[in-house]
Amino acid sequence: ALLFLAKCTRPDISFCVSRLSQFLSGYDDSHWKAAKGVLRYLKGTLDFGLKYQSGGVPTMETFTDSDHAGSSQIADGLTKPLIKGKLEVNRSQLGIEKLTPKTKPSTAPSPWFFICLLYFFVIAASGNAGTPVAPVIWRKSDTPVTVGHHQVHLMVNFINPCQAISNETVHNDLTNSARAKCDEVYQTMFLDEIQRMCPKKSWTSVSVRQKRFIPLIIGVIVVIVIASAGLSIAAVTIAVTNKDKLDQVEERMQLQANMLNDAIEEHDLLQAIRVPFEDPKKQYFESGSDGFPAYGLKEGADIKSHYRWFLPERLYRDFAILATVKLEKRETAYLFAVVNPLDTLIQFGIKISPSVTSSQHVISLLYTDVASHLVTQTLVSFEVPTLTRKWTKFAIKVVGDDITLYLNCQKHSTEKAYRNPKELVFDTASTLYIGQAGPLLKGYFQVSCHNSGR
Repeated sequence: ALLFLAKCTRPDISFCVSRLSQFLSGYDDSHWKAAKGVLRYLKGTLDFGLKYQSGGVPTMETFTDSDHAGSSQIADGLTKPLIKGKLEVNRSQLGIEKLTPKTKPSTAPSPWFFICLLYFFVIAASGNAGTPVAPVIWRKSDTPVTVGHHQVHLMVNFINPCQAISNETVHNDLTNSARAKCDEVYQTMFLDEIQRMCPKKSWTSVSVRQKRFIPLIIGVIVVIVIASAGLSIAAVTIAVTNKDKLDQVEERMQLQANMLNDAIEEHDLLQAIRVPFEDPKKQYFESGSDGFPAYGLKEGADIKSHYRWFLPERLYRDFAILATVKLEKRETAYLFAVVNPLDTLIQFGIKISPSVTSSQHVISLLYTDVASHLVTQTLVSFEVPTLTRKWTKFAIKVVGDDITLYLNCQKHSTEKAYRNPKELVFDTASTLYIGQAGPLLKGYFQVSCHNSGR
């Protein structure tokens, strides 16, 4: 919204908006206060702006100054390229005199210069004859690496990239949890894998490779045996070796794929609710539909977190949302919402609202591409019996363009909806809200959540 105003009717805030846009992916309280200051300025200057009127004959006026310093513009002789004659006239009018450079008499080099230069060349050529040479740190070997005699051992010291996470790069509330998560991923996905590929060795176990001297007779015998065996044996040996290597690679790839599938199988959004509760007056436990504890939220409960702690960076092409809820009021509200950095647009979420034609409720799936839309888009809506003061289980399954609603473990209905893109990409600075849609869109409601996730 601020970018639209800056480009169209309020160019006076262009610099502020451009400066704030540089911190969309890593902002703190100072940037938030500056953004609110811009909004307060706009509120106090509602009568200011550019006004575009329709009607009349449009005219275009242009201004140029390209006469190469006419008679009335003597001073431009210092700032504009002029033709030679005009430049000399302007110089004379300004009182500028042309200076002639002073030339120095050329002097031939003295014969002693050549004698000293020859002396230095002689000293440099003979200086290394009897002096000791410093140890060679690196040298080129004429022997190929595969049969060379020089073995090199490296000691590698890895630097943990998680050290870059600080209060300057991440919000204060997320610094500790972000660093802990980064350390866990760095240890599991990098250091452990490096340890398996390259086991550590102590310096005492490093041995110097000795030169291999193969007797001529053994070499001749080996050559005769290989020649007599034929190419078939060599081909079989290579095939068996390659097959073993391929099997090992496939096994490792399958293991990594299984680990990845386990990691993305389910995302529990209820983990965003911290226990013990941050605000016990608005967050509480109550008995769920199956007797297990359920989370209870009252109006005004502020539960939010960065979306990347609980959702992937790119939403899956096919996914499902499961939830068990019990509403306390018949009002429009949000079960959860992933909101853009300005808190003005819902990229992904579930909205529950009362029907305008009956006493039923409407469950809506919100799905918005921020690159194509400026307002929240509703992908599909289902009208269901009232959800007030009773536990209701529902699931929304999205496969391609088919979106199916299951109500209390029974198929309710299926709708067709075209999604673009198929894999929704979230803004890197988006926020996940539970039981609301942020301070601007709000949508608070009293609800009990038993299970919500993917």
